[in-house]
Amino acid sequence: MFTTQDEWDRGYADGRRYRQLTDAEPSLLATYVPPPAGGKALDIGCGTGALAAHLSSTDYAVDAVDWSGTALAEAGTRHGDAVRRLRLDVEQDDWAPLHTDGYNLITLRFVAPFLSSRDRTLDALGHRLRPSGALVVITALAVGALLRSGGIGPKTGPRMPLNKVGFIFDGGRLTGEQLRRIRLDPVEHDMWAVHDLVSRQELMAPRAFARLDAIERARRGEGLACIITHT
Repeated sequence: MFTTQDEWDRGYADGRRYRQLTDAEPSLLATYVPPPAGGKALDIGCGTGALAAHLSSTDYAVDAVDWSGTALAEAGTRHGDAVRRLRLDVEQDDWAPLHTDGYNLITLRFVAPFLSSRDRTLDALGHRLRPSGALVVITALAVGALLRSGGIGPKTGPRMPLNKVGFIFDGGRLTGEQLRRIRLDPVEHDMWAVHDLVSRQELMAPRAFARLDAIERARRGEGLACIITHT
């Protein structure tokens, strides 16, 4: 997974790409967030520009932001100059180049899992919305669910599986900077979190937590050396 601008530039230069824009996505955007008169859109993490170009074709005035200069150059080659493109790290750089009067639509397609301060960044973007504006976060899981269910909002249909993976760090501690560098492949995962034992107990089944708690107490030399469970 990439964590720096140089790595993303090399990735794009080597041909790494995300999923192509599906037919369903423009259709859903047109249904739920049609462009108002004089509407402005901001596409965060625009990559090679497919979504930004589509939004521009629907009469949004579009700012397309990415921190990979290689991706932005390819976007210009593919889609021309109808979109204003900005090389910007949305979490670290000054937002002065963005429109101060706000946006009617802000999109993050396959971007949210890569944000190191997701809540803070999404909250800040929300404050850039005009009245009745929309912040649209698209993830790989969301795209799959939309394609199966046929739209946004409560639907009946096949349930999506929830998969988790957990790690226990024995004898060490991750720093805040190390945590901020965690990046996920949005095709596989859509979030990460750090939990202490108290919050873990609320999330886990009783038997699973009993095993985790026994491991932690044994690691600290405070409890059992082994635990036997039956499945």
